[in-house]
Formats: sequence, structure tokens, C-alpha cells
Amino acid sequence: MRLAEKIIGIAAHCACDPHQIELEITEGVLLEEDHVARDILDRLRAAGFRIALDDFGTGYSSLRYLRRFRVDKIKIDRSFTQNLGHDEEATAIVTSMVTLGHAMGLTVTAEGVESHDQMRLLSDAGCNELQGYLFSRPVPEAEVAALLAERGNVMRKVA
Repeated sequence: MRLAEKIIGIAAHCACDPHQIELEITEGVLLEEDHVARDILDRLRAAGFRIALDDFGTGYSSLRYLRRFRVDKIKIDRSFTQNLGHDEEATAIVTSMVTLGHAMGLTVTAEGVESHDQMRLLSDAGCNELQGYLFSRPVPEAEVAALLAERGNVMRKVA
């Protein structure tokens, strides 16, 4: 069975709405057989899945992939986030990535946010989404509901 059909079938079997599922891929996946990868991504997007290009900026040809493969989101690699506030080049690179992503109609997520300064700089740069240890360390599935409930209580106290 082909990969796209298998993923679509699993979502259907579990009664999951593909529009609520985001699949992350790395450039390495695209290096192997780009026509096969493009076909798979096109089928998944047509079925409603969102596709995110993870670790954006770490590969030697990221811009080429943005043109050849339709994705919905780029995720700026943590290696760029780490130097924000300490290195002017890092800030310029992140700002350029955000501008490029938005110009192409993509959502831009920054990975590896660990400080309030990074959060502020990334927000100022225009990132749509932020993720990292500042917000939460990875948690097992069984703890997600409690984490969300705790965060909801914190948000209610702030408001």
C-alpha cells in the first residue's frame, strides 16, 4: 500500500479529521526521491492534512524545497533561535525566514524557545507560533489534559 493512502486510511479508520492533523517532514525525506515525495505530499494535502517542513534552514537547499514541495508551515530550527539576542546575524536570519515564509503564505513556527527574550524577539519578528521548553517540556500523552487544565487556570487568573 502506498504511504499516502495508508495515512489517509488510518485517519479514516480512527474517525480523525485530516484538517486537524499536521504532519512534519524534514528535508532529508525530500532528498531521496523528490517526485515520489511530492506525489505523497500532494495526496496528503488534497485529503486535508497540513504539512510542516521541520528544521527549516538546516539543509543545504531549503529554498529549493519551498518552491518544489507544497507545505503549509516552516519550522525554524532551534539552532537559529538559540543565538537570538546574542548575535545580530541570527536575528537577521530569523527575520528573513519569517518574511520569506509569510511572503509564500506559510505559517512560521520557531522551535527551541527557552527564554522570555527569545519569545519577545521571535514575536517581534512576526513568528506565528512558538514552541520550546519555555512553555513546556515534552510530556506523556496521559499528562496532556492536566497540563492544559493547569494552563487554562493560569490564563483565567491573568485575565
